[in-house]
Amino acid sequence: MPEAYRQGDVVVKRVPDNLLDFAGARVDRVAIAGETGNAHVLEGFDEAREHWEPELGGRVFVVRASQVMVLRHPEHPDIEIPPGTWMVYRVREFIVTGVRGGGD
Repeated sequence: MPEAYRQGDVVVKRVPDNLLDFAGARVDRVAIAGETGNAHVLEGFDEAREHWEPELGGRVFVVRASQVMVLRHPEHPDIEIPPGTWMVYRVREFIVTGVRGGGD
């Protein structure tokens, strides 16, 4: 079973079960807007919390499910996510230009 799934610019990554206890406010909807403005929506979870994670670019969700969840987006095939505790976040791509070496 994979430890992570990706749908466009959204990643769903398995995390330890106790992470949900440390996450932020409870939410009823898990949706992350994609590059095109259409939302990636996760359905079928039992509990979800929104959390701020600077290392992952900001807002993330931590969700727990006792059954299979489905990640939906109109421009991608649905992805079934197995039961467990997962972190859902948007991947931001950076294009680095004009990089200079440290020079010795």
